[in-house]
Amino acid sequence: SAAAGNALTAPVVAWLRRHGVTMPTPLRHALVTAATAADEGVRASAARVAQAQAEALCADMRERERRALLRLVGRTPDAWRRAQESCGMEASSSSSEEDHAAPPRPPAVTGGAWPSESVRWLVDIEWPSGAETLRAKYEPNGPRRRKSRPCSRVFVQQISDPSHPACGQCGLFAAVTLAFGARVCDYVGQVFLPPPPDAEEVGGAEVEDNAGGTRLPVSDYELDFGEQSELSLDAAHAGNEGRFVNDFRNTGKAPNVEFTLRRDRKGALRQGIVVCAKGGVAAGHELLVSYGKPYWRSRVGSLDAFVTRRPESHEPSRSAFQGPSGACILPSTFF
Repeated sequence: SAAAGNALTAPVVAWLRRHGVTMPTPLRHALVTAATAADEGVRASAARVAQAQAEALCADMRERERRALLRLVGRTPDAWRRAQESCGMEASSSSSEEDHAAPPRPPAVTGGAWPSESVRWLVDIEWPSGAETLRAKYEPNGPRRRKSRPCSRVFVQQISDPSHPACGQCGLFAAVTLAFGARVCDYVGQVFLPPPPDAEEVGGAEVEDNAGGTRLPVSDYELDFGEQSELSLDAAHAGNEGRFVNDFRNTGKAPNVEFTLRRDRKGALRQGIVVCAKGGVAAGHELLVSYGKPYWRSRVGSLDAFVTRRPESHEPSRSAFQGPSGACILPSTFF
């Protein structure tokens, strides 16, 4: 359907729009075919066409941007199929339950709506098939059963302040007063495995470290995950309220939360969002994090030109801040 096709290609469309490029119809058609065709050969052929179309768009881009786009295009069909297969398994499982419980509803969004057509709501991270060994390492006692309900400590709200860099989009806000060091919620998404060690390049979409030592971004919602950052956690197609936390840059405020790996009560590794502001966060205030310099450099280039509005005053936390790219930066080098 048209809606499904729009949801499937939304990450690529957003990436291209951010770089001033319109999604070509042939690329859109190739991505949809590569994700939805029943025949494996047809899917593989369409994937090659999509890569060729993406290569053509990269002619005038920097090498970093080229690789980021090619990796995103190469990964989008597989991510979509996996999401649909997961939905099917969940539907099959729930239909066999005696109580025939209704599927979990995503949280309400103040002034807006959850992007339900393109983003599935999750209450815990979603592992891919074939990752049993890694999952056992990071969930030694199995995952903790979580209730399918929104987090009571936060709410999602559409931003209407015209001076906010994310005006018209959504942000994450504190529903209650949160003290310094308090866990706000976990950042939930789909876990992606690293490429094979000998597969440095697949259709031109290799993974390579940049000068800052962090992986090139493929999604605006991706964080490094794992004790050695060997995995990635992406909330582009499925996630929880944590996916709406905005970066502090150009808001006029300092970051008040940070990403921190933690172990839950059953020993499972999770990506937590924790209050780092010494004075805590008052109810109703927006939660802001630092995405990290590498995240923004890969998107806007020079931060000197990008940062136009700095915090009026802030008390940086004593710990380092970690952005979705996994890079830690000291409080004295926010910008």
